[in-house]
Amino acid sequence: MTNTKTEKLIAESISLLNKSGFKAIADVANAADLVGETAVVYPLHVGEMLVAYYIGARQSTEDIEQKNLIVLKSKMLEAFNDNDLKNLCFELNIHYEDLGEDTRDGRIRSLIEFAQRNGRLAGVTSYCRHNRNHIIWPNFPDLQEVVMQPQDDLAVIVAINQLTAFKSAADYLAAQNISCNYLLLTTSAAYDQPVWLPENQKWGPAVVDFHRAMQKTQTAKRHFFFAAPLPYVFAIGTSWALVSTGDELYHWDGKEYVHVMTTAREWRGR
Repeated sequence: MTNTKTEKLIAESISLLNKSGFKAIADVANAADLVGETAVVYPLHVGEMLVAYYIGARQSTEDIEQKNLIVLKSKMLEAFNDNDLKNLCFELNIHYEDLGEDTRDGRIRSLIEFAQRNGRLAGVTSYCRHNRNHIIWPNFPDLQEVVMQPQDDLAVIVAINQLTAFKSAADYLAAQNISCNYLLLTTSAAYDQPVWLPENQKWGPAVVDFHRAMQKTQTAKRHFFFAAPLPYVFAIGTSWALVSTGDELYHWDGKEYVHVMTTAREWRGR
């Protein structure tokens, strides 16, 4: 992911949160995913003191591989004559006459292009699979569904009473050419105003919130960025079961994040 794409993703993610209307963490409990043009913000865990948002790039319809479209066209040419094609259009409520081509090859190409433009490739391939089940058809996602692009790396950003950590961490990783999804743990439901951990309560529930959010993630490589009170970060660190060899840790030096260490099994002693 380029720096420009990362900037757009982060800006839209923050905008989605700011405009969510969430006033408190409890408001997020029954909320749907926040979806923009390029970003998806998924409430992964809603706790007592923290909410964890899983954030990533929205899978574009343009990501459908062209080779699968070519395979679909080839197999339809093999399996459907003109009368079969008319039946397909009739059952899927597609106007055969609107395909506007003189040859069967052209009509099938036009049909596939129509289905791609209108998010109906899944329906066309489902029809083909049902009526010509001896043929192995390519798979296409339902384009009405919102899908987040998978990444091997995950940036975990703990932002307590702090609204710049998310962007700062993303900027750092982009500068290092590290593509990742993001887990933002924050006390601010809409990420639009600083919210401190409660002064009249113990912070134990916030540690539990962090643990439960982490248990719901699966990734090969994790990058941890903390913008939080030291006692809270220390409490998180006392649970070494969460730490895997090879996790990357970053420190805010007052201007930007810098990489300071990689977790190692030797830290636990013998």
